[in-house]
Amino acid sequence: MANTLKYLNHLMQNAGITPACSEEEHQAAEQIAEVFRNHGFEPEIQEFNAATFPKLPSVVIGVILFLGAVLFGIGGVLGVVGLLLCVVGVVWFFLERLGRLKGSFRGAIGLSQNVIAYHKASGPLASPRNRPVVVVAHYDSPRGDLLSRSQLAPLRPWMVKLMPIACTAPAVLAVLNLFPFPGALHVMFWLIAIVCALLPLFNAVCIILNKYVLPYTSGSVCNKSSVAAMLGVMDAVAPYQGENEFPYDIPADQYATTYDDASYYAEDASAQEAYVGGAGVAGADAAAYGSEPAAAEPGATATMPAVGSGEAADGGATIAMDVRQILEAQREAAAASGEQA
Repeated sequence: MANTLKYLNHLMQNAGITPACSEEEHQAAEQIAEVFRNHGFEPEIQEFNAATFPKLPSVVIGVILFLGAVLFGIGGVLGVVGLLLCVVGVVWFFLERLGRLKGSFRGAIGLSQNVIAYHKASGPLASPRNRPVVVVAHYDSPRGDLLSRSQLAPLRPWMVKLMPIACTAPAVLAVLNLFPFPGALHVMFWLIAIVCALLPLFNAVCIILNKYVLPYTSGSVCNKSSVAAMLGVMDAVAPYQGENEFPYDIPADQYATTYDDASYYAEDASAQEAYVGGAGVAGADAAAYGSEPAAAEPGATATMPAVGSGEAADGGATIAMDVRQILEAQREAAAASGEQA
């Protein structure tokens, strides 16, 4: 806990908003690599190409399915166009779901990077038979996600389950609309198709809001907590040998009460710049450490031989920590231990 708090406090004070495939991301990679170097590692910055809008197909599918559902009930030329849009939408959806169109139609290609460090196990329990342990953390700054809010989060699993049905129904109903059913039945087909198409359309709206509209996440929920947890494990394995690893940082308790989750910049700008070695301060794609090289992929991956025989650990998930919550938990634990004594 103490190790994680130290790094979370450092990241909250020095890391700003860092969108993926941005210059800020590259600066963050350099800063994280510098932390690794301070602990005796020789980090590798592994660059790779990444799509800037990987969910673009879901947006297009949601829009064309809704347009198709609206148009096919009108009849005539517009009805034919609507039928074709519904068929194209459902075929595209299942091709995407099956991975047949992987890597295509994902927006522009940007440059991202992984920060990788390797630690070789030592001691009486170290053995070549030990399974490698991979510790991974993303350090990009995503925008807010509408479906991650407490009011809408319960909808996500249901959306995933119902999405194949919602994408298939408009195409099936558009085909059925070609047969000579009673007029009331045609209207019912049309309305049901529109209602079903609202689900992929809503998903498309959520993706667009996440990509362009909602503000970037900040503070400890900006993937900083997962990076701090990973760096805390690193510090436990290879402790910092100096007296104070971050001499220009405000102590966590003072920062939590004085600054409301805002970036802090030292008054002595020249000293701060010298401290970070001239590198920019940010946070962006992924950071990890281990013992054997890992293939380049979106999100850093690295391995570290396990000292024991435990299962591989994954630190990739963002842990929503807040400095205040950590400090309050520590105070409560100290008070409880005092009462027991």
